[in-house]
Amino acid sequence: MTALTNDQESADRARSTATDLLKAADEAIANGVRVPADKVRMFGPVYSWWRLVCRTSEAVLLLTERGFTLEAAPMVRNILNHAYALNWLVDNGDAAVDALVARGDEEREKLCRKLEETGWPNAAKYRAAIDQAAAQQPAQPVRTPAEQTLHDKLKHELTNFYDMSTATTSPTSTPSTRTSPRSRTPPSPPRAHTSSR
Repeated sequence: MTALTNDQESADRARSTATDLLKAADEAIANGVRVPADKVRMFGPVYSWWRLVCRTSEAVLLLTERGFTLEAAPMVRNILNHAYALNWLVDNGDAAVDALVARGDEEREKLCRKLEETGWPNAAKYRAAIDQAAAQQPAQPVRTPAEQTLHDKLKHELTNFYDMSTATTSPTSTPSTRTSPRSRTPPSPPRAHTSSR
């Protein structure tokens, strides 16, 4: 493994590697993508998050080349969050897609209720769009208690990066080094955060 230090040589090497990876990503999809039939449902969110990681990485390179390193930091965090989330999504398959859809529905409903409560002028239009989308969705599946527990756990992990990253990796692995899916055991309880102040 190459040792990287906080110097210009390492920064140049990292930038060159990132540029090569982004070029390879664009080449990988240049002629379209074939998706196995049993992976079509998962492909949409995986592909969109992967492209978000690639495009945001391109933006970070542009910003840092122009000296906007501090301003790029939130984008780097977003890249890392989505890199872990991609692995989480693939590891959990259709159950993760179900959780993603359910969280999205819940968040839209929560926003609409807040808009209605505050008297936002276009709340009725937003409500109509939500109701129309809900009417077009298939009925929620009937889940066993174990499936429901997993569904609830995955929805929670979507809202808590700490839990998602804990559930997705071990201390010795990262999204780029992991080779097998994680077990579906619940994550450990969050550690207490202490402050030195």
